[in-house]
Amino acid sequence: MKIVFISRILYLSGVTTHMADLAAGLIGRGHSVTLLTAGDQFPGNRGGGKILRRSLIEAGVDIRIMPYPTQRTTRWGYPYRLFRSFLRTARYLKREKFDIIHVHTPILSFIPRFLGYRFVTTTHVAKLALGALHRNATEEIAISSEVYDDCLRRGVAPEHLTLIHNGVDKKFATPVAEQTLDDTARELGIPRDKTIIGFVGTLCPRKGLDILLQAAARLKAEGYRNYRIVLLGNYDKEEDRTWLRETIAATNTAAEVSIFGYDTAGKFYPLFDIFVLPSRIEGFPLVVLEALLSRCCVVRSGTEGAEEQIEHGKTGFIFENENPDRLTDVLRKLLDDPNLRANIAAAGQTKALAEFTSDIMTQKTLDVYRKLTGR
Repeated sequence: MKIVFISRILYLSGVTTHMADLAAGLIGRGHSVTLLTAGDQFPGNRGGGKILRRSLIEAGVDIRIMPYPTQRTTRWGYPYRLFRSFLRTARYLKREKFDIIHVHTPILSFIPRFLGYRFVTTTHVAKLALGALHRNATEEIAISSEVYDDCLRRGVAPEHLTLIHNGVDKKFATPVAEQTLDDTARELGIPRDKTIIGFVGTLCPRKGLDILLQAAARLKAEGYRNYRIVLLGNYDKEEDRTWLRETIAATNTAAEVSIFGYDTAGKFYPLFDIFVLPSRIEGFPLVVLEALLSRCCVVRSGTEGAEEQIEHGKTGFIFENENPDRLTDVLRKLLDDPNLRANIAAAGQTKALAEFTSDIMTQKTLDVYRKLTGR
């Protein structure tokens, strides 16, 4: 099949990673994938956009730049760019005659609908503020049960709605030699004689890093010194950098925290003993799946997707959202018991391999495509 993805921008988030993983699976099965987008969320490679864009290109995606509006400027600037991009996209879709149109940005769903095309939309987050131009797709995909229920509430017919969990590449489950781990740790300045608590994602308040640092401060006050927190990611805004610096100072955790700009997460996960995602809001976070496959012991907040990704106490741990005391309780238990960490990590990897790989996601998505086309 000839498939086109439509995404307003290349978000520095799981949406872009999701598209890359799905595209790789589709192309590996003999289909072609084109992506229509305005380009990077942060031009000039700020925030690691170059790495995510490269993942799409390496998967074999043909990226075509369209003038979709990336931000609101003047009163008429935004609607003008929307109209201009509508015309450009219309001409392109008419010329190329794709079998499947798959929209990943809800605001652009009006384009195939107004043109009379049948199309698919994946909704990545629940409770989106959908604008007046949004239109339900012919077939809708929800990535978690919360997103699924939200789609039903806004009028999507259940017979045209499919729950497909995100999946990631099985390469994350590939074991890494101890010598390689030692070399990588030495290169990055990460101690191998301490328990490494890792985080991957945007460094901002929405990701709840203050909750993690408050938990670290409580552990430090109790006398724990056998851990290091490694934060991997970049900032959406300069004020986020200031916020994180002030939060580290307020919690007196500077000696326990190492921060790295966004890099290939695959080389960090094998160094993490514990992976923590303390987010205040999520969809179905891919970093949790990557960490599970990488055999990290995963701890995450009880936001969207938590209970589908993790069976608490068996394949990972879920703590009450916004509650650093509950996170502290879990981390204390894991720092005290390396065998518990190892057993939970092994069970989490087994679950992820059975349920959350890109192969599984790709096959289920193809089933939706075939339903749409009648093939």
